[in-house]
Amino acid sequence: MPWISYIETVTVDGQEYLQHEQAFVSLSAACKITLWDQYGDISEQEAVDNAVNAYLEKLGVPPL
Repeated sequence: MPWISYIETVTVDGQEYLQHEQAFVSLSAACKITLWDQYGDISEQEAVDNAVNAYLEKLGVPPL
């Protein structure tokens, strides 16, 4: 099964976070994605989640 690796940049309240991610991908004969199994660094995801929740709290919106 082919896989891809990429870096996603997420901006929350003016601060940028990098997320290093990999995905195992399966394609049909018509080149349509049939499986996208994504993995990433949990500490990077937690940093983004915490930043989003802090920003929502600042706006008076309940956290995710």
